[in-house]
Amino acid sequence: MTGCSGSGKSTVAAELTRRGLIAVDADTTLAGWVNERGEAVELPDDTTVEWLSEHDWSWDLSLLDELAARPGTRYLCGNAGNVGEAWSRFDRAYLLAIDETTMLTRLDYPHRDHDFGRSGGQRAWLRDWCPRYQAEVTDLGAIHVDATQPLSAVVDEIVGGTSP
Repeated sequence: MTGCSGSGKSTVAAELTRRGLIAVDADTTLAGWVNERGEAVELPDDTTVEWLSEHDWSWDLSLLDELAARPGTRYLCGNAGNVGEAWSRFDRAYLLAIDETTMLTRLDYPHRDHDFGRSGGQRAWLRDWCPRYQAEVTDLGAIHVDATQPLSAVVDEIVGGTSP
């Protein structure tokens, strides 16, 4: 499942795991910032819109292939600039859809697992990027889930209302 920062990907991953399902938080296992040559780079503390426009949060596709080769159902939770390249690896994909107000409110939650989106430059970039990303994955065929619903409703919709 995918979505913008603040859409609840990590929270949904934790709930799937709590329900006994295998969930992978791609932000912590598969993704990293890369420059235009595909070389790994660190996110600067004073990130600007310009820096973010010149770099990409990308999944390591070889690690994704290793994960996909394992038996059983897995729920991959994350987003990436190279999601289009990865799309054919998924049997099904869900978009945790949120509006800008929800995104900005959630980015301010003090208990968030991720800090991305707290700085001014990151927030400005996300306000532009989120609608484009949601449109991209919609065009790729993502199944929309209203991620402004309560967590249990979101997860029930993804797993078909059943849990082990």
